[in-house]
Amino acid sequence: MKQIGIITGIAASIVLFGCSKIGPSVPASDAEEVSITCITEQARVKTNLSGNDSQGYYVTWASGDKIRTQSGTKGSALTVTAASVGSTSATFTGTLSIDDSATSLAALYPSHYPIGSSSALSVTAQNANVGDQKYKADGPEFYPMYAYADEKEPEALHFSNLLGIIRIDLTNSGSDVITIKSISYTASSSLIGSWNYVEVSSGVYKAVNKSGKALTLDCGAGVDIAAGASASFWVSAFDGTYSDFSFTLKDTAEKELEVSLKAGKSFVVERSRISKIAISVSSDKFTVHLATNAIRYTTTDGSIIDKYSVGDDFPIKTTSGATTAPIKVASHTFVGGEGLITFDSNVTGIGFEAFKDCSTLRTIDVPSTVKTVGVSAFQNCTSLEGIKLPKSTTTVQGSAFEGCTSLASAYLGNIPTLNQKTFYGCTSLRSFEIPSTVNAINSYVFQGSGLESMVIPDAVTTIQANTFYGCASLASLTIGNGVTAIPATFCKGCTSLTEITIPASVETLANQAFNGCSQLAVIRFLRDAADVTQPLQPLGTNNSTFYGCKNPATIIVPKGRLAAYVAAWPQAASGACVPMWVTFQEAD
Repeated sequence: MKQIGIITGIAASIVLFGCSKIGPSVPASDAEEVSITCITEQARVKTNLSGNDSQGYYVTWASGDKIRTQSGTKGSALTVTAASVGSTSATFTGTLSIDDSATSLAALYPSHYPIGSSSALSVTAQNANVGDQKYKADGPEFYPMYAYADEKEPEALHFSNLLGIIRIDLTNSGSDVITIKSISYTASSSLIGSWNYVEVSSGVYKAVNKSGKALTLDCGAGVDIAAGASASFWVSAFDGTYSDFSFTLKDTAEKELEVSLKAGKSFVVERSRISKIAISVSSDKFTVHLATNAIRYTTTDGSIIDKYSVGDDFPIKTTSGATTAPIKVASHTFVGGEGLITFDSNVTGIGFEAFKDCSTLRTIDVPSTVKTVGVSAFQNCTSLEGIKLPKSTTTVQGSAFEGCTSLASAYLGNIPTLNQKTFYGCTSLRSFEIPSTVNAINSYVFQGSGLESMVIPDAVTTIQANTFYGCASLASLTIGNGVTAIPATFCKGCTSLTEITIPASVETLANQAFNGCSQLAVIRFLRDAADVTQPLQPLGTNNSTFYGCKNPATIIVPKGRLAAYVAAWPQAASGACVPMWVTFQEAD
């Protein structure tokens, strides 16, 4: 038996190294038994990983690993027969088939991806899919390497890595054990997935014709992470810059946690390198994973919501009109404290009055396929504690959550408009973050709610009347710079509001906008436009804009604009825009 050396090596740019024979060369004959020893020439070549960042990562072939070689039209499968984890060498044995007419020899690890016919610059690899990988504690389960030589001499082969590594270092910051069942990765760019052939140019090996935007790491029975402990999760991926990169952690109870890069950020994977992501999570961050044709819920009395039975139509239209094209309820069960309504197709909308007056509904999980929520869909669900709509949701119609007096948290997806009475009378809603996609707020949206603070983003340009009417707990309000008009009775009766700043973008201030704000003591105006004769228009003598504010109170105006503001706004004991007890003052 003859022994041949295969040198394995990699650098930031892959080049073919010169031959370094360990044994005599193989004669140009077919089906000869050989023993091949793989030794490490440089760091960062591996099937599994060992070492650390400063030392590099080394080949640790495992016994039973296979490579496939290709010489012209003849292929061979070779097996590792001697190796140990952490070792930098291994012995491959098997029958090496040599095509006498061939001018090159190629090899691929692992062997179950067959190589087609070779040429001077490329070798085809069929269906080499990295989209589904298995968890290994010491490194990636899938890590293909490729070797190519312009001659038949196996000792001239130099293995190069085709992929890079994404490593998530996950720390359990909670008090309960987290068991990770799987991790799924997605990106907007087609860099994760399968490769069609290997290209060799100037000794650089690359996987090309890459496709796919997702991969999954299957953790089998699950990986336990104790409170305060950490674990690393490795996957192989193509080199490149990943935009919109995110991953979803799933535990053994089928609950999920999605983690994304911050907006505008990208994630770089380099071939033969490890790109690390550190994240701290706790079990309470995981939420129930649902099929797209099911709605899961809980109730305060531990019993089924009897509004829908098997075979009933479930409305998906978003207005009060005819509920055409509804979906059918396929099953409706209540087991283990949870209700589950399944349908005969995906749930794309929750329609007109779908759950209206379901007073025992406590929680609900909305499928990721829902795009619309109809008029009064959850109106008067007085026990509903929270709502989280998926990112796919782009429409929430009026009165959707009106009268939900227990609603304490809400996330409404990517809607462009907050429609009228969305949270009307939601007395337990202390705070709400307006989605960044919202540019319009319709009338009565938060009227009579329990809001304590609110920030209106700069993206909002239109606000209609009665937005915060009667929000007695509202103590802090920031108005964004996109707003040009403050509507009538905007904050009427907000008795906890102590000060307000009107941004320079505001051109009009309507009737009774801050009427009855009995604790409003400081009103700041930032508008100072040279082409505006009066600071804000229109302001009549009877619109009672600030009537009923605290006595005394101060209006602070831009420096040099005091006379213009005083002239524009007559004061009177009653009925005027500004009451007599308000003092005008210039800003410093």
